Amino acid sequence: MEQRRAWRVARLTMIGLVLVWPLLVLGMLGGEAGAQQRKPETVTVLRCPLGCGIVEGDTILGSFVAKEHPWLVYQPQETPGYIYNVREMAKSNSRWKNTLFGTEDTVIQLGAHGGSPELQEFLPEPIKIKWKLVFGEAWWTQGMWFVTLDPNLKKISDLKGKRIGLGLRSQSDWGMDARIFLEVGYGITPKNSDIRHLGPVQASEAMLDGKVDVAVMGMGTDPFGKNWLVAGPMRLLEASGRKLYYIGMDKEAVEKVNAKYGTTYMTITVPVGTLPQRSDPLLVGVDRGYT
Repeated sequence: MEQRRAWRVARLTMIGLVLVWPLLVLGMLGGEAGAQQRKPETVTVLRCPLGCGIVEGDTILGSFVAKEHPWLVYQPQETPGYIYNVREMAKSNSRWKNTLFGTEDTVIQLGAHGGSPELQEFLPEPIKIKWKLVFGEAWWTQGMWFVTLDPNLKKISDLKGKRIGLGLRSQSDWGMDARIFLEVGYGITPKNSDIRHLGPVQASEAMLDGKVDVAVMGMGTDPFGKNWLVAGPMRLLEASGRKLYYIGMDKEAVEKVNAKYGTTYMTITVPVGTLPQRSDPLLVGVDRGYT
């Protein structure tokens, strides 16, 4: 089971791989001629907290790179999250020559609005750098749907006044996206609700312990919605044996956020059979992950 999961992570990580090989081989790193004489070179890849999935996938991708280019070290690095990544790279241009980083189209778009009231906690200053997208990771839904043990919570609007477990402020989707949709899409703020930035796993654990009423959740898919990778915290909830209830996103909330920030968030329908105990399709929000 773990081996199959690891392979699915690798497969999602390698979406758009036809784009990364030209960069690594022809553009940034040169051809194969004289490869045996080349000194080792390291490309660091800033990712997210361990357990987010993509770190493990990158480790597998690194082994593929090493087989083709023994002199190249593709080195994934655990970080606090995609918000940390973009802020770190914005202030450290000395890293630009040998560092890649995980991000999303919406993170780059929201960077221009850094410092605005809803984003102050996450992006305290504007970031308007024209980053280069190297290859696609997956379409990510983290932060744009929830799981609860309470059957009375059916819509995100029902979460007003509740204890809500989210990801870290340094995480673009588990943390920032969830807050943006709660506040802009539904008017749910720290002033009228108990919003806690605990971390993805910690939020799920807190819900199982009765410390929060609902936990933010996530999973990834390919651009065609054919292959789905359910996040680790979801497996934690599944293993608990408890009855789970899912809360999806409303298209109107996505439209509100896009209208306010000029972002490209979308919705996608999760098919029946993807989520444990779910007998109906589920509409969730989604954005595009890149390196």
